[in-house]
Amino acid sequence: MLAWIITESPVTEGPVTEARLVDAAGKVVARTRCFDASTMLQDDPTSIMSGTDRGLFGALMALSPELPPGAYSLVVDGFVGTAEGFSTASIAIGPRSFSRETIHLDEANARIRAERSKRKDDEARKLYALLSSVDEAAIYAGPAPFIFPVEGGWRSAGFGDVRRYAYPSGGSDRSVHNGIDWAVVEGTAVSACARGKVVMVADREVTGKTLIVEHLPGLYSLYFHLSEIEVEEGAIVDRGERIALSGSTGMATGPHLHWELRAKGGAVDPEYWLQAALLDKNAVSAIMSGLIEGR
Repeated sequence: MLAWIITESPVTEGPVTEARLVDAAGKVVARTRCFDASTMLQDDPTSIMSGTDRGLFGALMALSPELPPGAYSLVVDGFVGTAEGFSTASIAIGPRSFSRETIHLDEANARIRAERSKRKDDEARKLYALLSSVDEAAIYAGPAPFIFPVEGGWRSAGFGDVRRYAYPSGGSDRSVHNGIDWAVVEGTAVSACARGKVVMVADREVTGKTLIVEHLPGLYSLYFHLSEIEVEEGAIVDRGERIALSGSTGMATGPHLHWELRAKGGAVDPEYWLQAALLDKNAVSAIMSGLIEGR
């Protein structure tokens, strides 16, 4: 979930600090530190934010697929201009179901998945540390919706799928799929889903040739099983720019792109980010006009 908070008073008097998602019983089910996103609008000379001392903040959090549907409240601390020092908004979470599938592994993929190795452990720790980190200055993505990173092909697995891995030996284990698998011909162009900074280029044991792009503080897109990577760490890539070619490296049963989004370390449904603008500038301008005019 990504929520936007507009401050009515100057930011220097008391910046927004934390947002909490609270259920009907008053229990905090998720929390996050807000980031200053004013530059997303100030870069636009026509923006109503330009020349004002009001602020725009983002609250990014990953909501568990197991979160019960119902009515929740988003509580934002440090909100100047209210007697309580905080502000609230109502959030409705609907029900959702996920598919189940069985994947039969060959000997090579079974070894990659089941056998412990120092390399695999080290790579997992490095990935966890990266995806859990937050760079408050990492404001790269623009207001436009994310785009799907490949053309053609078909969905071979969805977000939240419950997977049973069947081993040649007869054993099995289970996991939850954290992204979307899209079957495409090997060598299909892979594009950046949004503007961002390349923060990892690696050849990993499980995910093969791997590319990770940072879009907002704590928001990352991940591209796995690539055959070629065409950008370097530290590069700034534009939305729709070609960054890699699809493949079947690492633990893969065939050529495809695994595309994943992480918010503050938690996996989130990539398709959610394709549906609407990341930031509705017209809505923000309307709210700002009301604040300026005292409405």
